[in-house]
Amino acid sequence: MLTPFLAIVRKDLQLFFTDRRAVILTFAVPIAIASFMGSVLSGTGRQVQRARVTVAIADEDGSTISRSIVAGVQKDDGLTVTMATAADARERVRKGVTSVERPVKMMTGTQR
Repeated sequence: MLTPFLAIVRKDLQLFFTDRRAVILTFAVPIAIASFMGSVLSGTGRQVQRARVTVAIADEDGSTISRSIVAGVQKDDGLTVTMATAADARERVRKGVTSVERPVKMMTGTQR
């Protein structure tokens, strides 16, 4: 049942990739349009500060891996990270203080 479908997909891909113009246009046109729209809508000439997303993280594992994950998230310029307990993080999201809450639980991490 799946073999005829795969044969049709294979045939269509072979036909598509033999048409050099179709392949180039498939990839070049979206890149050109995105570049044009990005340059037009980028707000040139003024400094625009990136929006920062507030995140509450609850490191429930405390392992080396989870601490490195938390440290990596804290280094991200697009995030404002707050450490909290899982319940406190959920409450912060419910009240609208924080946009995202994420408990870090590792199944294979070593416990403290």
